[in-house]
Amino acid sequence: MAEIFGMGTVGAQPGTIATGYIESAYLRDGSRVRIPLIIVRGVETGPVLWVGSTIHGDEIPGCEVIRRLTRERLNPTVLRGTLVASPVQNPVAFFTGTRLTEHDGVNINRVFPGNAKGTLTERIAYDLFHQGVAKVDAVLDLHSNSIGAVCFTIVRTGGSGKAWDAQWELADAFGISVAVGPVGQLGLGGTPSSGTLHDAAIGAGKPALTVELSGG
Repeated sequence: MAEIFGMGTVGAQPGTIATGYIESAYLRDGSRVRIPLIIVRGVETGPVLWVGSTIHGDEIPGCEVIRRLTRERLNPTVLRGTLVASPVQNPVAFFTGTRLTEHDGVNINRVFPGNAKGTLTERIAYDLFHQGVAKVDAVLDLHSNSIGAVCFTIVRTGGSGKAWDAQWELADAFGISVAVGPVGQLGLGGTPSSGTLHDAAIGAGKPALTVELSGG
């Protein structure tokens, strides 16, 4: 029998779905940033997959992907392993519907694995990574492009080892076009991207895949 899986405020029993959050930084009014979690805990032990959305507050299609996964597609009573879903990885930017965190103007997907004593965005990144992503076996980070854009995934190059090789297995399982780019660059256009969640996960030895959905 699988053991209880704990993360943040969540303790998920085998064969159940549980919700809670990762507690992060304090805002100016004293309220706490809470990063929501949905954990689908299988009846048997197995790998733990992180599926996160809305690192950028205006990229929300991944929220619907996670809703379908956790409410319609996955049955914890027949699942082996655990899905950890975070539909809104940057709640502060989500509240304002902006790509950047308006409080400090920082793009959270350039500051991972974060800084516990940094700006608001850096502290959110730190807690998301160290309380969440660091405890899983593989990572899917869901983003979105403008309406009508072609869906694609991003695989990193420039390193070697199990995590690097397993990226290709994740991309193959996802089954859509792949853009390849070295660490420090996006797959298309060469835009600098040091400090992405993807890069931090790979650096921590976890296979990761960045997914660009369409839909705005």
